[in-house]
Amino acid sequence: KASDITSVEYQLTYEADSTAAEQAEGGEPRVQRGITGEAQLTGETSFESEWLVLGSESAGVKRYDKGVDSVMLTLKVIKKDGKIYEAEKSLEL
Repeated sequence: KASDITSVEYQLTYEADSTAAEQAEGGEPRVQRGITGEAQLTGETSFESEWLVLGSESAGVKRYDKGVDSVMLTLKVIKKDGKIYEAEKSLEL
């Protein structure tokens, strides 16, 4: 039920294997990655997010991150009355 929510901000963070290019440039074998976004819900009664891809896309080609074991999801819910609620959850894959 989203009728009293104005927006939801999300942050998804995870650790993944670095790419060969990153390692060739002196990078570590594991790197921190993340996805952030916001959904405006004013006037909506429900919300369903799109799929989030753990990886990147260039020229229509998706490259999925490898070695992802878990992700940390942080949600910040902003209500019409100005109150802000935050929840954090670790998800094992």
